[in-house]
Amino acid sequence: MIYPAAIFEDVPVTEPDEIARLRCRDSAALASVVGRYQHRLYRYLRRLVREPAAADDLFQQTWLNVVRQMDRYDSRRSFDTWLFAIAHNAAMDLLRRQTGESLEESEHKLAAAEPDALSAPWHRSAQPSWPRKWRGFPRPTGKFSPCGLKKA
Repeated sequence: MIYPAAIFEDVPVTEPDEIARLRCRDSAALASVVGRYQHRLYRYLRRLVREPAAADDLFQQTWLNVVRQMDRYDSRRSFDTWLFAIAHNAAMDLLRRQTGESLEESEHKLAAAEPDALSAPWHRSAQPSWPRKWRGFPRPTGKFSPCGLKKA
């Protein structure tokens, strides 16, 4: 999943002297590298987490991790792959920390005005039906019993 977002022919690869300057914590080298990768990295993070605010946070966290872990980078390997692996791992950590959706009724109050699609037939069968031929007459206000009409 990392590789499709990290491999493009039109983007120049980070040069060894930039890597050396990054290891010396040169802010100009960092600004140059961030400028080169910012659009691709942000788009990649946005696709992973699907929220702009979370992608912004992960973008910053990725570059902080790059600065902190620059001494671990092996310059014989691709900088792109290493950068996108750091971003991917940060995004996966965030997605693991997010709580899943709860299906508890106490958290999700349903509108009580109308029954939902599954309980609508139940509500209709619980109410006494009023035949078509009696539609012009008012409905009784009490309950029916075998002995006659009782007041409710």
